[in-house]
Amino acid sequence: MADIFKDISFRWKTGSWLIKILYINIAVFILLRLGAVVAFFANIPFDKSWLYLIECPSSLSTFAYQPWGIITYMFAQYDVLHILFNMLWLYGFGRLFLEFNSQKQLLALYIYGGILGAATFMLGYNLLPRFEYSTGWLIGSSASVIAIV
Repeated sequence: MADIFKDISFRWKTGSWLIKILYINIAVFILLRLGAVVAFFANIPFDKSWLYLIECPSSLSTFAYQPWGIITYMFAQYDVLHILFNMLWLYGFGRLFLEFNSQKQLLALYIYGGILGAATFMLGYNLLPRFEYSTGWLIGSSASVIAIV
């Protein structure tokens, strides 16, 4: 078990930004799921409402009180298939991206892609008549991953 942590630590120190982004996403996923397990065994009502602290809101007034959501949402997934496929796409296309571009460009594209995805989400919810009386919450690294793809 100690060898696993040594290997992860070594890869974190020597790895590219691609590896670091993967590790951050996986660590946040594990922490979110562990929080759900602890809440279950502590008999704390669990309705995923605490996820709103890291999700990106569609409401501009809510966003004014929670501006960190535009960054935190892109490092968090809650469903197993969500993280599995996002990380597979990120790893595969991230390696290809790094063949032709730098690590700094990968990190910048990941962040900017996520911010643009959140901005598009908020604009859609606030401008399209279909969503006039509803609020949505954005979670997952899909926009960032698609930017790299």
